[in-house]
Amino acid sequence: MKKGILIFLIGFLCGALFLNLLCINAIKVHKNIIRAELGVEQQLLAQRAEKKRDYIRALVHRWNVVDTASQDGFRVFRPETSQRIDGGFFFPFHAIVLRQVEKTTDPKGKGQKINEGLQRAQLALTMEKAGMIEAAEEQWEKATELIPIDIDRLKIMSLENRKNIHSDLYKEAEKNNTRQLVDLKK
Repeated sequence: MKKGILIFLIGFLCGALFLNLLCINAIKVHKNIIRAELGVEQQLLAQRAEKKRDYIRALVHRWNVVDTASQDGFRVFRPETSQRIDGGFFFPFHAIVLRQVEKTTDPKGKGQKINEGLQRAQLALTMEKAGMIEAAEEQWEKATELIPIDIDRLKIMSLENRKNIHSDLYKEAEKNNTRQLVDLKK
C-alpha cells in the first residue's frame, strides 16, 4: 500500500513537472504567434487606411508593424521584459489564481469596457490636437457608449489624466521601469 502511494506521488510530481516545462515553452511560442498576428493585422489595417487615403492612420499602423518586427520595438516582446513577465517556473500555478481573481473582481467585464472608453478618450484628445476634429468626435461618442457619462465630464476626466501622466510621480515610475529593464540586460 505505501509503495503504491509512493509510486503514485512520484508519478504525479514527474507529470506536473513535465507539464510545467511544456507550459513554459508554450508561453514563449504563444507570444511569438501573438507578435506575428499583431504584425499581420497592423499591415492589413495600414493597407486599408491607405486605400481610404487616411495616411495618418496608415502611418500609425505601419509604425506598429515596424515595432513588432524590431528588436527594440514593443517592450512586451523584448527578451529582457519576457524574463520579468513570463512568470518563470511557478507561473502556470499562479495563472490559475490570477484567472480566478479576474473572474471574481470583474465578472461582467465592465472594467475592460471602462478601460477602452478611457483609451478612446485619450485618442480623441490627441486627434483634436492633430486637427482631426471629426475623427475625434467619433471617438468621444464611442467612449461615452462604453462609459455612460456626459462627454464634457469625460473630457475633464481625460485632461486630468493627462496632467497625472506628466506629473513627477509618473516620471519617477517611468524611470524606475526603465532602470529595471536596464538591470535585466546586465
